[in-house]
Amino acid sequence: KDAAEATEWKRAIQTTVDHVSDLPRGYFTKIRRRRRRRKKRFFYMLHEECITHHDAHAETSTISSILPLLETTTVSTFGTTGILIITGTKKWKLIADTKREQNRWMNAILHTISSKQIMSALPLVPSGFSNTDLDGFLSCRQPGGVWLEYYFVLTKDTLHRIQQDELTHKTSSKQFVLTPNTLVSSTNLNTFSFEVVTFSDVLHLNAP
Repeated sequence: KDAAEATEWKRAIQTTVDHVSDLPRGYFTKIRRRRRRRKKRFFYMLHEECITHHDAHAETSTISSILPLLETTTVSTFGTTGILIITGTKKWKLIADTKREQNRWMNAILHTISSKQIMSALPLVPSGFSNTDLDGFLSCRQPGGVWLEYYFVLTKDTLHRIQQDELTHKTSSKQFVLTPNTLVSSTNLNTFSFEVVTFSDVLHLNAP
């Protein structure tokens, strides 16, 4: 059972990574308003939960900035090929190279937002997350080699690690964003162990 569970998690995470790879990515000219108006080209990647900003396509392992995509996010066009995206008080003004690229990103972002609006109207799964692909308990290796059990939830492009404080019983969550560069592989650190390597963390997991 544990071996099958480990395999199921690896396959599910890899499927999520493959799906993320199909989402739009490319260069935009970003308009920045500080003391003076500036324009500079950056590389952007669309995820189910956010848009990530990178200095270049060869540097996607480093995220310079993140714009969350929520059911309240608005997106509109401006100028010939511009896209304006607003989430709360955060605003990005991006200029695509072509009208086709503008339309491609607009359709993808609108689809992501509308999916969130639909899901927000539905009951949540018992774990408290909508759009859950897989959830359950896994052991996570800590510094020093100790394995602690956590509840994990895999959503569209994020792995959530849930922890409950034994004294206060308050629940906290840490998110690990999955990108096309995320690696999933088996290890020999434990009986049914595998690792997930994201842009910021290396998770050593084991099916309990």
